[in-house]
Amino acid sequence: MPLTFSLLARLPECVPLVAKWLFDEWGHERPGSSLELLTKDISSKLDTATLPVQVLALLEDLPVGVAILKAHEMKDVFPDRTPWLGSVVVAPAHRGHGIGAALTLEMEALAFARGFTRLYLQTEHQDGGLYARQGWQTCDRLQYRGYQANVMSKELGPVHGE
Repeated sequence: MPLTFSLLARLPECVPLVAKWLFDEWGHERPGSSLELLTKDISSKLDTATLPVQVLALLEDLPVGVAILKAHEMKDVFPDRTPWLGSVVVAPAHRGHGIGAALTLEMEALAFARGFTRLYLQTEHQDGGLYARQGWQTCDRLQYRGYQANVMSKELGPVHGE
């Protein structure tokens, strides 16, 4: 069965799973955070008319990954840059099968469909990793909250065939 995508808002029962993925990946970086607080925060942001918008990757109708289109990230440094691709996580058992790449492309299409022509992200991978292979360009490198961040951007356009 092929990989499909759904707005998390359509599957709110998946919020606790998404919160766990995000907390397991980055929770240690946020002092005072907890899985419970993150779950409540995600649940309060399921309105798809505004950002953030969370998208699930589904394999045989089971959630295997998530990505979020956010209005801002690193707002204290880049207040005028919007929107951002963030929180791209694939469930550990499903990594290495192209799900992260597919999620990234889905989020690019979502951002373009919402009228955005450029998308930003930050990664700790200094070579850009997956994102560089998908045509993202480094626009800044800086020390940010204790790590070396690679800020990347990509010009968006219609998908072939549209």
